[in-house]
Amino acid sequence: MRPFIDGVFSMIFPVGFLTIYINIYIFMTMLAFCIIQKVLCNDETSQKEFSLNLGWKSFLFFLLSGFFYPILMIIYASLIFLIGFFDIAQSIKNSTPFKKYLKIILLIIFSLAYIAQYGLWGLLFFRYSKTQALVFLVGLTIGILFFIEQKIKKMNLLIKIQEIIPRITKQLKIVAVILPIISASIFFPILFIRPHDIPDSNASGTFSLRIMSYNIRNAGSSERNPADAWPMRKEFIADYIETFDLDIFGVQEAYLKQLKYIQKKTENREYDYIGIGRDDGTFGGEIEAIFYDTAKFEYIDSDTFWLSDTPMIPSRNWDKNNYRSCTWVRFEDRNTNIQFFVFNTHYSAKQCEAVPCVHEKASVLINEKISELTGDFPTILMGDFNMQNTSLAFSYLEEYGDKHMHDSFKEFHNGTVPFDYTTNEFQPFSPELDKKKIDYIFLSSSIVADFVEIPKDIYGDDQTYSDHYPVLATITINA
Repeated sequence: MRPFIDGVFSMIFPVGFLTIYINIYIFMTMLAFCIIQKVLCNDETSQKEFSLNLGWKSFLFFLLSGFFYPILMIIYASLIFLIGFFDIAQSIKNSTPFKKYLKIILLIIFSLAYIAQYGLWGLLFFRYSKTQALVFLVGLTIGILFFIEQKIKKMNLLIKIQEIIPRITKQLKIVAVILPIISASIFFPILFIRPHDIPDSNASGTFSLRIMSYNIRNAGSSERNPADAWPMRKEFIADYIETFDLDIFGVQEAYLKQLKYIQKKTENREYDYIGIGRDDGTFGGEIEAIFYDTAKFEYIDSDTFWLSDTPMIPSRNWDKNNYRSCTWVRFEDRNTNIQFFVFNTHYSAKQCEAVPCVHEKASVLINEKISELTGDFPTILMGDFNMQNTSLAFSYLEEYGDKHMHDSFKEFHNGTVPFDYTTNEFQPFSPELDKKKIDYIFLSSSIVADFVEIPKDIYGDDQTYSDHYPVLATITINA
């Protein structure tokens, strides 16, 4: 239920000052059309004054309330445009031939520009942020459907609107006062209130837990070998995860149906999971989810941010091909009351060519978020980082920022295991396998790695559970 609520919230209430920019742009577009309408329309056009007055009188109401309701601004601007469109069309009938053709040309040009800008803007947002794209395209679609209804069904809805509005003027005035006050009372405080507060102090004590990071391979991939497809291996991988008897584990590349299946099949613990789709902030695309035993840990807080220049909304301006995100959760151990954080991420698969590369920027962002959100609290960072431990981006996680993290595998083995790997490409015994270690569990300084391994189990003759091996660790948290 929580991802659905988060998704609806982000759809209707885009983040921060973006709502202001959206509404200012919509209003400027609407104003430009009203000016053109005033120039083109004859004085005797009946609907002209109605549409212009409707625009100006409602401007303050929609601009203020639009801080939280930009989709209303989209629909409203579309209605103003359609009303004005009919105004201009009516004035054309009474014009001289020269003015008639001039008005037709101007009307066509402006209409195409008006529709194209929202369509193009929507497509660009679909390229970089599906959540914001839907805000624009829903309003555009409503406007187009309204226009089609008027032209095809020959309905007199606009006339009905003119007749209804004077009757409900008092009610509209009340709403026009109350709604902006409510919106502003919510909007302005959140500019100054931290959405995620960190307590001043943590409980003291120590406890151990068993954790794992696992890229389970998404269910939408087309596999060369049918046995590698999710429907063929889902039962095996769920049973495999259950054998580890984990307290907390993070998965990468998981679709919603995969999470639900794993939760249903791992019956040895009372697991719940936290995470939202990276494509749209709801259910769309892969989810970097964090599973936890609800009997042992209490959920306190969580959020998701995107590995991009605009981390608070679904966006992909670093990796143009795929959205990349990081999920974090704050837990409290029910026995000791110690609170701690878990981060789970999946870096871009792109090779680092630009400087700084996508991995380096992601490491800097994550380290900044860890410093900002966790304070001195114990912190775990896990995931598929798509980079090896010799990269500059890897060193940024260990050395950049106020809170340095350390690789649990390297700490536990202390150089006694010179090389290990986490990739298998579903070909565990292939001599051509390009073995890479790109999956890690990082720990903050107050957490000790008691045991870390990369199990390479198979089932059948040579079938791996995923195209990655899990990273398994037993750790002790000190606070």
